[in-house]
Amino acid sequence: MDNEFDQSKESRIQRKRTSLVASLVASLQKDEHIEAKKNEQEKT
Repeated sequence: MDNEFDQSKESRIQRKRTSLVASLVASLQKDEHIEAKKNEQEKT
């Protein structure tokens, strides 16, 4: 029973990490998109 609890706790931690990484990547992509737009506007 303890083993099942440990595994479920580990999987929750892993999901949180994955979610955090996904959110970081999404944020960076949004920033990159904004920067690209700024660069395009500066060229004109």
